Amino acid sequence: VADLYSFERVTLEAIVDRSLQEFAPTLTAERFEVHVDLPEELPAVRADPTALNLMLNNLLDNAIRYSRERRHLTIAARRSGETVVLSVADQGVGIPASEIGSVTRKFFRGRQAVAGGSGLGLAIVDRIVTDHAGALEIKSIAGSGTTVSVTLPILPP
Repeated sequence: VADLYSFERVTLEAIVDRSLQEFAPTLTAERFEVHVDLPEELPAVRADPTALNLMLNNLLDNAIRYSRERRHLTIAARRSGETVVLSVADQGVGIPASEIGSVTRKFFRGRQAVAGGSGLGLAIVDRIVTDHAGALEIKSIAGSGTTVSVTLPILPP
């Protein structure tokens, strides 16, 4: 694992800024309202910035892809003990409870899946989070939206 990543001090603000810049044309064209809630005192994490960017891009891509009428995304982070929790919430179609346990499997595509996806997004997210000694939590209500939370250890002082 260590060979695949280049771990360094990373601020989630930098990761969020980069992903939002990359998705700006899509978010604007599709008229998304984006709310970002990152406290200024959020501690840095030990991570590979390219991998975290890929992780967040996959979460944003899913949130955009599965939003229909309600085009609202919230990206938030908070400190929780010796970790930082980054979450991406949408108000899209949601994931049926029966599928939550399967969505991180490679090539799994749920009943709500739309054209164009490979079924790899959340599998990639899960792998990156695991390789960063973190945890992934997916909460969803079919028809109301999904919140994906990633917990990462903070960088020791």
